[in-house]
Amino acid sequence: MNISGEEAKFAVVVELKDEKLNAYKAKYGNERAKYGWMHEKPSLPKKWKAEKGASSGGSTHMKWEWKFSGPTESEAAARKSVEAFLKDFTHWYKDDKPPKAD
Repeated sequence: MNISGEEAKFAVVVELKDEKLNAYKAKYGNERAKYGWMHEKPSLPKKWKAEKGASSGGSTHMKWEWKFSGPTESEAAARKSVEAFLKDFTHWYKDDKPPKAD
């Protein structure tokens, strides 16, 4: 939390199917762990936290939520980091409507 005690929070939903899911696994996979890609997360500013929320899926489809929180003054940097991490993948902020299917 910052000196004023203000904390920013936002949530992002990620939904990947078929080739996009395979691309995500290839990009963020971890040779040491079969499901290492599930534990990768964006590099965030100091004092920011990322927590996995609800998730569902199978071998060709995954959907999950990330909850982010941290000091208000670095919220823009946190959002920028999340956007860069998920640049090529279907995602949206939880308060927004999901994008139309490809």
